Amino acid sequence: MSLTTLILAVLLIITALITIYYWTDFYIRGGVQAIKEEWYMKFEKASVVADLWGITACSLLGAVGLVTEQTYGPFFSLLAAGSMIFLALMDITFNI
Repeated sequence: MSLTTLILAVLLIITALITIYYWTDFYIRGGVQAIKEEWYMKFEKASVVADLWGITACSLLGAVGLVTEQTYGPFFSLLAAGSMIFLALMDITFNI
């Protein structure tokens, strides 16, 4: 395994952990909530499943696949990257 692959796997794991932290904080403390308006809360709550599958699960599966040199590693890594881009654009365009 190359150093680049290891770095990518570590970044994917960090991404998954940050996503888990975000949603844990969102529901427990509310510290990451930008505003408390009902429309904003509905929009954010609609993203939980997409974030947990598209970013967290795909990032972890991609990282494991890359480290163990399985064929599914690059596939799930690309799925995670695509999910991050899509969800970021959804958030950006919603807030404009």
